[in-house]
Amino acid sequence: MLGKHSFVRVAENIWEIPSTFRDDMRVPARVYADEDLLAAALGDNSVVQLVNTATLPGVIKHAIAMPDIHQGYGFPIGGVVATRLAARGDFAGRRRIRYGGVVRFNTQRFLAHSHARLR
Repeated sequence: MLGKHSFVRVAENIWEIPSTFRDDMRVPARVYADEDLLAAALGDNSVVQLVNTATLPGVIKHAIAMPDIHQGYGFPIGGVVATRLAARGDFAGRRRIRYGGVVRFNTQRFLAHSHARLR
């Protein structure tokens, strides 16, 4: 069962569930919150969802939860992961960031390319 005992405090307001918590976790899950916000996050399934995102293929470094974390539909609201894309398409080998289910690509390149196409 997931609870405060599952976390390691890595800084004053950073809590981490090690990747050893579950066999299928690829990266640790981090929550940026004070003790009150952490307790609130443990009141729904948002931290379980964060742990689930730490199992996704391509996730690098950490699965992160911002202080506003709350339960979403699969991916927690306030959850952030960076992934390495497979070699395909225009974004081959580049990183993307997924925040609350929205994908953000290499923004500067994308905007420059889009701007050039609109001219």
